[in-house]
Amino acid sequence: MKLSELQDRARKSPIFNGFLITTVGSGLSKVILVVSTFYCTNMLTKAEFGGFSFIRNTLNMILVICALNYVGLCVKFTAEARYQERASKRLLLLFGFSLALCFIAGLFLLLLPDSMMLSILGDASLIGYFRVLGLMLPALMLQPLLEGVFRGLKEFKLIGYLQVGSSVFFFAFIALGIQIAGYDGAVYGMILYYLLYALISLIYAFRFTNVKVFVKNNIQGLRNELPVLWNMILPVFLLSFIEAPINWWAQTLMTKHDSLASIASMTAIVQIRNLTILLPNYFGSAFVAFAASMNAEHNYKEYFGKNDKVIVLLTIISMAFFMFYELFDNQILSLYGESYEKDTFPFLISNIVIPFMIIGNFLKGNLTIMEHQRFMLLLSVFHSLIFITIIYVMIHLKYDSVVSYFCGQIGQYVFTFIACYYVYLKDKKLKLNKKL
Repeated sequence: MKLSELQDRARKSPIFNGFLITTVGSGLSKVILVVSTFYCTNMLTKAEFGGFSFIRNTLNMILVICALNYVGLCVKFTAEARYQERASKRLLLLFGFSLALCFIAGLFLLLLPDSMMLSILGDASLIGYFRVLGLMLPALMLQPLLEGVFRGLKEFKLIGYLQVGSSVFFFAFIALGIQIAGYDGAVYGMILYYLLYALISLIYAFRFTNVKVFVKNNIQGLRNELPVLWNMILPVFLLSFIEAPINWWAQTLMTKHDSLASIASMTAIVQIRNLTILLPNYFGSAFVAFAASMNAEHNYKEYFGKNDKVIVLLTIISMAFFMFYELFDNQILSLYGESYEKDTFPFLISNIVIPFMIIGNFLKGNLTIMEHQRFMLLLSVFHSLIFITIIYVMIHLKYDSVVSYFCGQIGQYVFTFIACYYVYLKDKKLKLNKKL
């Protein structure tokens, strides 16, 4: 096949176009966020950036780790709503459950005594910020859920515009906050960014549908969909609230046995690695909307055929990224400042996990689409135990806390990859044989 023919097929592919639009918009927004991090590391001390990162990582834990699994369900239910009336009711049930949980969690953060907060956080200066997060938690949770709906609707261009625009505001709020009030200004600028992002997403959601009519039309007969709460939504809730606290507890271990500077080093390395998984994850998120449609139509031959090709492509891309980062580790870390240049060994350890992380994350899409939520819960329990056990043991054996964190992630993601790939092969054999 000629190159021109390949290019023409790519242009006509809805999956490719969705991936391209999402990547351009989301990729640009992440670049802006990384530039803002470089600004922060050069304007704040390493300890201050560690505190800022701890608060931001906590927010990301809630909005990314917790919401990520719910976003997958949002994409699935929204995409399936074109073919199945009950999917809209499931989507309404998911939103109600998620926001109610956030309200309860936020209330807990507001009412928890200072002494207990201090024992958990390990730093008294962080308590006030976490009270504010508790107050705003339900509003902040709206943004990732609504983005899942936009993905299910295949509104990739809108997602790109929202992410680029909000990241510009993030940089502006952070820079202005640092100039006005230093470390405190940076934290409150970040919180304003998350609130603005949620508000803008909500405004666009009202443009796509009359929310009042949507709720009224789908609340009737909602009781018939309550089994979904136990079979799919509740397992995802338990999955999320196992992973998120474990990841957060790992960071509190680092602050207690080391310092906030260790959080700064870990965050800087993770952000670089997040750029690595940026393109594969955006492709995966765009692919889920189309894969859910293929599954709903029982087009399993195309579904597994496209999945197999993507897995091969992701393997090649992930290995290329690993080699690139190892060749230019000093130059990359120096962008954060001189104090980060010594982190080359933790950087190497973190990069080992790249292939397993990229492919494992992609294969989780199959678990969501094929409704393996209970398996996802068990997977979450076991890989979280592996992660925290390795960190806990290594830190108490006096290994470097940042190295311990990334060694824990190696165990976590290797196990996840093996388990997800096993289930994928099992699904492939079952569905294709049934089709025949």
